[in-house]
Amino acid sequence: MLVDYLLRQPNRMFPPILVVVEEPWVGKPDAPEWVEGEDGEERAGRSSLRFSSLDSEGRVGLADLHGVSIFVIDGSHRWMGISGLMELIAKGHLQLRKKDGASTGPVINMDELAEEHHIDPASIPAMEHETMGIELIPAVMKGETREEARRRIRSVFVHVNKSAEPPSVVTRK
Repeated sequence: MLVDYLLRQPNRMFPPILVVVEEPWVGKPDAPEWVEGEDGEERAGRSSLRFSSLDSEGRVGLADLHGVSIFVIDGSHRWMGISGLMELIAKGHLQLRKKDGASTGPVINMDELAEEHHIDPASIPAMEHETMGIELIPAVMKGETREEARRRIRSVFVHVNKSAEPPSVVTRK
């Protein structure tokens, strides 16, 4: 259970979660953002991720996430673990759930988890303010067709999963 990991690991860290950012127009073939390209195919007139650069190279900036849909393509288990921790902090207890959302097993309260992991229950709410990376991937980039965008996203997903390595345990002597 990832909530256990987050509670018991004082130097906890997750790799970034990869998400696809999609504005509502992406799924609407007749949206004005889709324009006819020189080849006659419908192509995106702009990226589905609005980004305002703050540096001359376009490496640092602000992403506008108002009104977008965000889909996790790598890190869904990490997301579920973080969501469980947020539920624990908000409600003071955690209900384990199946994939379909149905509850399974007894409710676990924060004091029981704190005792089990030998941590101060008062330290748990502070975890709500910790940070982790999220990589934003546009669902479609300027000039792409829907099919090219789909292949690009699929390629990212396949590459990440092919090159993923299981976590290793570091032991100290």
